[in-house]
Amino acid sequence: MIIESLLRPEIGIMARVRFEDGAFVGHQGALLAHYLQIANKNKWLACVFDPKEVDVENKMLTGYVLSHMDRDADETIVKATFSLPKVIYDQILSRKYETAKAIAAKRHFLRKHAVIFNDGYFNKWEVFEWLSEVQELADHLPRTTSYSPVHLKEFCAMYPVIFIKPIHGSLGRGIIKLTHQEEGWQAMIRQKYAIKEMKSAGDCELINDYLTTRAAKKPYLLQEGIALLEVDHRPLDIRVLLQKNERGEWKRSKTYIRLAAKGEFVSNLSSGGEAFAITVLKGELPIPAYERMRKELKNLVKLLPDVIEQKSKRTLGELGLDFGVDQAGHVYLLEVNSKPRKNVETSRGTLQLVERALERPLLYAMYLYAGSRRTLKKGV
Repeated sequence: MIIESLLRPEIGIMARVRFEDGAFVGHQGALLAHYLQIANKNKWLACVFDPKEVDVENKMLTGYVLSHMDRDADETIVKATFSLPKVIYDQILSRKYETAKAIAAKRHFLRKHAVIFNDGYFNKWEVFEWLSEVQELADHLPRTTSYSPVHLKEFCAMYPVIFIKPIHGSLGRGIIKLTHQEEGWQAMIRQKYAIKEMKSAGDCELINDYLTTRAAKKPYLLQEGIALLEVDHRPLDIRVLLQKNERGEWKRSKTYIRLAAKGEFVSNLSSGGEAFAITVLKGELPIPAYERMRKELKNLVKLLPDVIEQKSKRTLGELGLDFGVDQAGHVYLLEVNSKPRKNVETSRGTLQLVERALERPLLYAMYLYAGSRRTLKKGV
């Protein structure tokens, strides 16, 4: 059943929606429902919608809201038609879906009628180019270049470990780790569900053959492999979730260690990684190195969000920053994520932190909404 409505939601949450038997389904289902619950608790009108259900001609969309069907019933997710929201939180977590021709056209239309924050994914090479222009970051960026057979040969002559990353990749998928061994170069490729391993002798020729045909369709970059801290031969990184609050200010919502699963070289939780408190590093680093790490991390977290937002020319409400740390406590920026994954449950953190991380994007959306109303009142 679709309820007809002329209401304009204050917040639109744009996602690839899967809805069955009165509930959102799929890996994002619980998260989308929780956003609606947070909005209702704060008396905001928020709707979840899929861009495919945007009516361009009539400037309307069909979306999902929480509603009381009658006084005695619990809140129910219902489908309704709405005017276009003024503020949209982009939660489409599939690059393939967001760039599909029909979806891309709807997104282009929405940009003309709404403020969209965290619009789309970052290009890893563009991010590196932005950050390499900032002198304060020079010592915190692993050497990086675009992939080509010539560049790969140069890197193989300089570094014993090299990472090859899809420029448009996410969740660690498609990353290749090259390690120089006595018998030649070992290549480990992170695929969707497992790691594929292959070996080549000599000067990386096998991996060049593997990449040459793929690079024409899916560009890659090369990144120097830094000797970063590990625990039990398991790589780790530091994930910092930064979000804007109800005043449009950047705040740190979460900081935690991601420890890769055994046999993995990426620490993503989706690949079996585990999350731990950052204080775990106290037992892995000498005190001076630990203190250096905390100081450098604090400075980078303060600097990076404004730099990224300015360079990207996008409106951002959250960022996931991934850092590596070496034995001396020196911090390296490894990844910048415009769509940091979040869950409604936690096995190690506190529910209070989980709730804060879920509420802050909606608080920021209302900040943007208030700004759009002030602009309208001024007649701008």
